[in-house]
Amino acid sequence: MLTHDAVRLPCGLVLAATSADQPLTGLHGPVLTGAGQVRIGAMAVEISRVVSVTAPLGLVPDATAVGRVGRRLEHLGFYEHGTGLAERLAAHCRNPRDVPGLVRLLLGSGSGLTPSGDDVLAGFLVGSRSFGVCADKLRAAVMANAPGVTTDLSATLLSHAARGESIPEVDSLLRALAAGPAGQRIDESLATLVRVGHSSGIALATGIHAAANASLELRPPRRQQAHGVLGCGMLRRDRSSDRTEVSQPTFMGKERAEAQDSSAKDAGCTAARAAP
Repeated sequence: MLTHDAVRLPCGLVLAATSADQPLTGLHGPVLTGAGQVRIGAMAVEISRVVSVTAPLGLVPDATAVGRVGRRLEHLGFYEHGTGLAERLAAHCRNPRDVPGLVRLLLGSGSGLTPSGDDVLAGFLVGSRSFGVCADKLRAAVMANAPGVTTDLSATLLSHAARGESIPEVDSLLRALAAGPAGQRIDESLATLVRVGHSSGIALATGIHAAANASLELRPPRRQQAHGVLGCGMLRRDRSSDRTEVSQPTFMGKERAEAQDSSAKDAGCTAARAAP
């Protein structure tokens, strides 16, 4: 349950009242759900509408924008999980054998209400989906191990990230990276995200930046591009016919991606009002 001025977590039930109007720190008691209501102790709220928290699909990161974010993150100095983390995350798309090592390094690791390693993974999972980078093996490994390794809240947020769902500040940075080299928009989006939580914002941004880098590295030359997810299939060049083919069956085409996006819209951040 979230007050109106809280970070809009994708698993949240958002109240109309602010934290000043309706402090939730003393809220306790059994949690009951049903008939469109959620009750916690003596407090009851009624669900009024569902808000989509699905990140956009089909974004293409701008190289200049990605470089700018990388320099800003380097200046902020987030090295809690060692140096070269973004490069290692991006490299796993070419070498999935590193997935177990990445999961051991990051899952449940670090400081913050949600461990910062989890936030890095969440940023990468959302970013890879938006930028069309295949992260199927990492996604599966995180989902298989999260319940027993990290906190309940963080495991829930990782499950949302695996579906491409996150907070509005993440959505803003994703769109800014794809909008082109507009420095002010990029700086504002990054600064807003970094302010989220103790370390969550900068960790999420680190994961998003790694996904954007992976997209740039895996993206074929313009004449070879095809709609779909990069890294899942192998692009082959047929020199005799001067054409490019995508190996099957791991390539996910545009129609399937759009169908997945449509099905994901049912899940979202929920608005609520006080029940009578």
